[in-house]
Amino acid sequence: MAGVFIRGRNVAYGRPLRFGLMNNKLALLNRRKMAFPVVDDLKIEGGNEVEGHYQPVCIGEGGGIGQLKAPLLH
Repeated sequence: MAGVFIRGRNVAYGRPLRFGLMNNKLALLNRRKMAFPVVDDLKIEGGNEVEGHYQPVCIGEGGGIGQLKAPLLH
């Protein structure tokens, strides 16, 4: 397995929130099977004001991606 998605669940005062945005993040990575793409965008005018969110990609073979069943409480 190359990576695993983890679903996040927000908690307030010790109780999970019933409504609101939940995220699903590719957080556990096998660094031998996944890599972040090289994006050369630092020379773009005004580029220091842009925050890039680049997703890792599978490299080579055996690059399956899974999903954890239990959420990560935040």
